[in-house]
Amino acid sequence: GGRNVRGEDVSAEDGTPVEITAGANVTAGSGDGGAVTFTSQIAGNVHIKNGQVEVSPVFCVDGDLTYEVGNVEVEGDVEISGTVLAGFSVKAGGDITVGGTVENGVSLTARGDIIVAQAILGEDTQIAAVGSMTARYVQNAHAVVGDDVIIGNYLLNADIRCGGHVTVSDAGGGRSGTIAGGRVLAAGGIDACYVGARSGDKTVIGVDGTPADTVKANQLRVQLKEVDGKVRRLLRTLGITQIDADAMTRLIKATPPSKRASIIAFVKRLQTLLAERATVAAEHEQVQSQIDEQVKASVIEITTEIYGGTEVRFGQRSVAVTVKTPPSAYFFSDEEIHRRALN
Repeated sequence: GGRNVRGEDVSAEDGTPVEITAGANVTAGSGDGGAVTFTSQIAGNVHIKNGQVEVSPVFCVDGDLTYEVGNVEVEGDVEISGTVLAGFSVKAGGDITVGGTVENGVSLTARGDIIVAQAILGEDTQIAAVGSMTARYVQNAHAVVGDDVIIGNYLLNADIRCGGHVTVSDAGGGRSGTIAGGRVLAAGGIDACYVGARSGDKTVIGVDGTPADTVKANQLRVQLKEVDGKVRRLLRTLGITQIDADAMTRLIKATPPSKRASIIAFVKRLQTLLAERATVAAEHEQVQSQIDEQVKASVIEITTEIYGGTEVRFGQRSVAVTVKTPPSAYFFSDEEIHRRALN
């Protein structure tokens, strides 16, 4: 057991046995002493996902990704030993591994993890990973990541959204461990050494829902707005100002028989829209509740210093850091953002 950054006692829990079954391109067998053995049917990379061990085929590029190879789109993993040059795209059904740098204007899309040994550069660079993203540093690029983001040195003017945890480590160097400029939002919290720029340029760090949840919530809000617009137009057509069953009944009775069928059709359409609205509103409430719980559960820890010009967000709430601030943990409780000094 121990204590969390809120000062609350946390109990230790025993681990649970993990059951692994055979997945794609793998067969299971029996070994000595009742052990389960797994045998790959192809040459490739081993992954364990959702309780299954699977092997993905690998598309390898020996050196830089240039016009000699062109854009890459494969079902399995992609391994590039060199740099992905400006303007190229790589799409993989598994992981993407880059031994060098990702230059400006590159698009990387992976249903697994994205691992870059050096830098991810450029305001026109787009990174999308269902799994995690790892890089030495990221400068100006945009990334949407389903799981964790692990950075060896720094994030500079980067736009990062992730469904897991963001870690910016101090691996040595002038900017090491720093988030400076840009926006970093993580559902699972953030760990860094420094946040903000000495120049005072704005830096936004925060906790929000996962990228999938926030996109879904926005889509549902748009749907609600569209349905509400249709309801208002129907009410105007019917000549009533609000949804009132008695008023609609009186309207139908007061309508001449020759026109009653069209009024009844409008009323039925209104009932259909109201049922649709109730369904969309319930789904939006569920997704928003998931986002709210994520915001309450996650913590931002800055272990060395926060510079003025930093904005700290939790969901829709934010606080401005206007002066240099010592090591701090930020968390959300009782509808407010709280700061606690780190010893």
